[in-house]
Amino acid sequence: MFWTAFQKKTSVFIGKAELVTLKLRALRDGVWFKALSRIDRKLVDLTIRVVGSVRSATLAKNLIFIMG
Repeated sequence: MFWTAFQKKTSVFIGKAELVTLKLRALRDGVWFKALSRIDRKLVDLTIRVVGSVRSATLAKNLIFIMG
């Protein structure tokens, strides 16, 4: 869903709620530490702490890659 919007050059907003939900699901399923590198985990954590919604295309692209 997010990736197809990126390919069409439309604006994508990844909100804090989506990131928190993603993190909780990954922790619950046990893949947070297994599948993600330390820098990927920190990128998600810092994004949750700092922004309400992601507006940067570069940051959104990296977060979408991590979500996949």
